[in-house]
Amino acid sequence: MEIQVRAELKHAYEQAIRQVFTFEPYVIYSKNRYMRYVDARRFIMALLRTWHYSYKKIGNVFGFDHSTIIHHVQLHNAWMLCDTAYKEKYESFCNWVNFYLLEQEKEVEA
Repeated sequence: MEIQVRAELKHAYEQAIRQVFTFEPYVIYSKNRYMRYVDARRFIMALLRTWHYSYKKIGNVFGFDHSTIIHHVQLHNAWMLCDTAYKEKYESFCNWVNFYLLEQEKEVEA
């Protein structure tokens, strides 16, 4: 299924995956259940929800049903409340996404 995420946001979160998780982002689109890949997918799902993407649209990005996305976002919200390491890693991920979005903005202005 075709990915329906703004190109600059997709580029930013893929670059952030490289920085925070130190693996190539193509693996997040697989069905691999290795925890690092699942966490990376969950970070992106939560991020896309903050950008007001629907559960269905996020599901299309990863090839999952919308109910799977709801489940992962609920898990993300719970872990943000009780797991400090998870929260810090997500905040780092968001900082990198913002950094790359700002970099892209500067390139457009130049």
